[in-house]
Amino acid sequence: EQALIASGAPLDADVLKLAHHGSDTSSIPELLAAVTPSLAVVSVGQGNGFGHPSPDVIARLAGAVVRRTDRDGEIEVVSDGRDVWVR
Repeated sequence: EQALIASGAPLDADVLKLAHHGSDTSSIPELLAAVTPSLAVVSVGQGNGFGHPSPDVIARLAGAVVRRTDRDGEIEVVSDGRDVWVR
């Protein structure tokens, strides 16, 4: 994530699929500030022993809708190229 930020590439996106199940070592504040997602998707197993996603990572996503597979089941993100919605 640090290298991606340092690259200077445009990172703003409407949707972000969190890395590594939303662990403490992923989705650093600088990355989230660069991406500014309105929707964040976390692929995580229900009752996982690692405590994923990290409460700190979820807190960093304030203002974004967070969808999690452990709570929401299958998450399908659909776009027509202009709008994005979840089914």
